[in-house]
Amino acid sequence: KRLKAYWSDATNKLPKFGIDVRNSAGNLTEYMTIDSTGSVGIGSTSPLATLDVRGNSATTPAASVSASSNFAAMVVDNSGSGDLFTASSSGLNRFVITQNGNVGIGTVAPSGFLHIQGDGNNLKPSLVLNNSTMDIGYSSSDNLQFGTWNVTTWAERMRLSDNGILGLGTASPISEFHVTRALTQGATGKALAVFDQIESQDILTASASGTTVLTLGRTGNLSLTNSGSSNIDFNLSSSGDFTISDAGTAFATFT
Repeated sequence: KRLKAYWSDATNKLPKFGIDVRNSAGNLTEYMTIDSTGSVGIGSTSPLATLDVRGNSATTPAASVSASSNFAAMVVDNSGSGDLFTASSSGLNRFVITQNGNVGIGTVAPSGFLHIQGDGNNLKPSLVLNNSTMDIGYSSSDNLQFGTWNVTTWAERMRLSDNGILGLGTASPISEFHVTRALTQGATGKALAVFDQIESQDILTASASGTTVLTLGRTGNLSLTNSGSSNIDFNLSSSGDFTISDAGTAFATFT
């Protein structure tokens, strides 16, 4: 090993300090450098940062941080305006933590707390949530899709189209909320949709231009309202009587 001090620029008198290590062939190689600005380079004779570490092995990491402390193993504190942390591969940014704490994956400008930007390849999930048996969550370029993926087969279960239409059981929703079930799934013995009202309000209301035209009460009574505010009510009593009334006046009762 050899310690050396030398001029990196003899004309401007810029000093450097280096540590050389002799290899098995007897050649000296400079592995650590301290330049005239105080920057330290490990694996680099021209450090680009206060600490510039560059690996020289394809089988070991460039840097390793470990501790048995009750505090963080590594603390990063940036009082300037730059990012807190960035990670890249071959010069391409892959991961960033910005000054305001936003995390970006695949983007250098995250617009939220967590911003994941896909690479435009629709065959690859942009987000995968894994429960050890199935993968869920898939985003394409135009639609937000959710499904199950058993490592080899993707099955879409829900889609939010780019125009705001939501489909359950269909990849081509034709209304604001489209629910269906494929025949290949077989008979389940259950309703396509289940509404369970545990409070005192109605189970379901339907309206046109803000005017209610159908109400299903929590007791099972059905009320139809026309544009003239005339109600047709279908009521089933606890004793089993079925009554049809108009604006509160019964005109037919079935017992």
